[in-house]
Amino acid sequence: MNDPHSRRDAGPGDRRDALILMVDDEPTTLEVMALLLRADGYRRVDCVSDSRLVLDRIEREAPAILLLNLMMPHVDGLELLDHIRGQEHLRNVPVVIVTGSTDPSAKRSALEHGATDFLAKPVDPSELLLRVRNILTATAGLPIQPRKHDDPILAPAEAEGSTVRAEGPLRSRLLGSHPNSGTIVAAFAGRLRARLAEMESSLESRAFEELEEHAHWLRGAGGTVGFDEFTEPADALRMMARNRKPDAIEPLLETLNRLADRIEIAGEDT
Repeated sequence: MNDPHSRRDAGPGDRRDALILMVDDEPTTLEVMALLLRADGYRRVDCVSDSRLVLDRIEREAPAILLLNLMMPHVDGLELLDHIRGQEHLRNVPVVIVTGSTDPSAKRSALEHGATDFLAKPVDPSELLLRVRNILTATAGLPIQPRKHDDPILAPAEAEGSTVRAEGPLRSRLLGSHPNSGTIVAAFAGRLRARLAEMESSLESRAFEELEEHAHWLRGAGGTVGFDEFTEPADALRMMARNRKPDAIEPLLETLNRLADRIEIAGEDT
């Protein structure tokens, strides 16, 4: 029996067997992007969460496209990009930077190091799929065909299903849309609880750089997994941490904890 999520109809320039390699230290982001790409029919989607393992992985097989986070521990995205562009057999691999940074200098630096394109966190599903499709098609030297706007993966979420009342339950846009979506949302909710506890500890010790990193994670991971409600307070937290304003950070953490309490995931996996 055919799985409607396993493959889209092939067309000119279809490269569903191309190796797509994704590198990000946040498992939630990797899981959501892999879910979307596999649902769109890509059969070879590989994820690496430890940037120290990337070079060995690439040496074994060059990917058709690399989706690369910039801000990572151990080895950051720019270091990896420099290595890739310095190798003759990897020089032409398309590298899409996936970042939550809004700093123009960060994007300019990535372009100077050889980045092909950008995706903003939180990742928009339709933009992810269209950029991957267009880049793979262009590198194969084939014509790019328009996608239909009624494609269920590309169609925007209905307003009624993607918003909640002020004190109602928070439900991810992903829930029920793809196999394993409930598992991914539940994993995010668990990581969120752990992160919130770490944020409280960071505030207590006045570790503002750590708080800024947590806020950066929350903005990208929360939006990517379908919880836009976290974007605004995460942005505010990042700004207050950068400006070292503990009195403003405390109520923001209270807001984030209340939002976390409202997350609803039970019974929604498909």
